[in-house]
Amino acid sequence: MLPTPSRESQPLLELTCGDARAVFTSTMVPTRFDVAGLSMILYPASPFEAGLLGLYLRPQEGGARPVPLLGPSSTGTTSLVGDAIVRRGHDGPCEWCVEFTFGPDGRDWRWQVEVHNRSDTTIACDLVATQDFALAPYPVVRTNEYYVSQYLDLSVINDPEFGNAVAVRQNMPGERQPWAVLGSLGRGTEWATDALQLRRRQHGRQVLDMSHLPSHRLQHEHTLAALASEE
Repeated sequence: MLPTPSRESQPLLELTCGDARAVFTSTMVPTRFDVAGLSMILYPASPFEAGLLGLYLRPQEGGARPVPLLGPSSTGTTSLVGDAIVRRGHDGPCEWCVEFTFGPDGRDWRWQVEVHNRSDTTIACDLVATQDFALAPYPVVRTNEYYVSQYLDLSVINDPEFGNAVAVRQNMPGERQPWAVLGSLGRGTEWATDALQLRRRQHGRQVLDMSHLPSHRLQHEHTLAALASEE
């Protein structure tokens, strides 16, 4: 009998558009995510660690836990479908599909999420997206993530139609001060700017808790843009 392949041996999935490139593990978390020569993440994922870029489905029932849609803690399958990376999974009565695509010039990207309720009971939920932006060349990021993070500046933008969005600018010394925006095509609501705001202890280890985003600005040492999109 042949041995079952481990997560570590499963192939990576790569998507490119112009000079943009994203490489995902089999659980659809990025080991590389580069646009215009800049890394879009501080901490790359591995087959066993999800990194900090994530999507979480939040049931609005009291006490219901947020459901990760990406990473080893999620239940699903990932595939390359045309010019998109797609992950399909389920949690209880909810079946979901996540699709990642680049825009035409690679300067923007989209996470599209569809959720189907297979029960007879109405389920209200919203979605939380997180991204640990780096906006610096990959070798610089891998030399010292904290140094890169401490030069990031985050501000919240409010749009009458689309609600809140989190803008991130990199202010490291040099000619370029690149910036990015985490927004919603629905309506952005709660938000956070630092991993410290979402940290809690579970079973003796530190984890991120998406149950509540504080919606106030904190710039400590671990930049993490987080945004909820209304139900």
